[in-house]
Amino acid sequence: MLVFHKESCKFCSKYIYFYSKINMSMYNYLFRILIVGDATVGKTSICNRISNNTFTPYSPATIGVDFNVFNLKLLNDSIIKCQLWDTAGSERFRSITRSYYNNTAVVILVFDLSDAKSFNRLPMWLQEIKDNVRNEKYSILLLGNKSDLPPSEISRTEIMDFVEDNNLSYLETSAKNDTEARFKFSDYISELATTADFTGQSTGVTVTPLDIIDKHRRDEDLCCCRFQ
Repeated sequence: MLVFHKESCKFCSKYIYFYSKINMSMYNYLFRILIVGDATVGKTSICNRISNNTFTPYSPATIGVDFNVFNLKLLNDSIIKCQLWDTAGSERFRSITRSYYNNTAVVILVFDLSDAKSFNRLPMWLQEIKDNVRNEKYSILLLGNKSDLPPSEISRTEIMDFVEDNNLSYLETSAKNDTEARFKFSDYISELATTADFTGQSTGVTVTPLDIIDKHRRDEDLCCCRFQ
């Protein structure tokens, strides 16, 4: 499990909730993560909730591709640097976004739980992923967003059958209200980092062992009081 929850800071006795303040040049794993799905399903809101734990009610439509990055720390002190590539869902940007599929470790496929059309288009998106990701190994995380809204006619059985038939991982959340969304995503990435094999030539993950660093200095770099 990731150390991505409330933890007492040994220097100032405050609590650290989020490790985005870690030195970005220090990491054991670099994960390239692509977020895809129909327009208006909330991809940018998911990206912001995962990386910054923020929500903006009226986000402008993504033009082409947007980018965010944050770091996670595992219990064994390994650090994962996550690059989030937020793609436009509009068809007119598809030729641009296709170039970002290759060398991707994780594809987050987002649909709107309140919009059956976005669920019905998931097979098209799966085919788009299979046609454009040419890695030896990659993972697909299906993410149902907008659980705060009244549900559409999509049944839970339909969703889980689709997940099982296509061998997907699945999370359900609300980018608007679910402040635990980053914890759920962190657990997913943590499991990949500790169980997956990244020894292939094309996995979307860069493995970079850290140099030996003084433990006290590393803890001090993570202290929340250094960023006030």
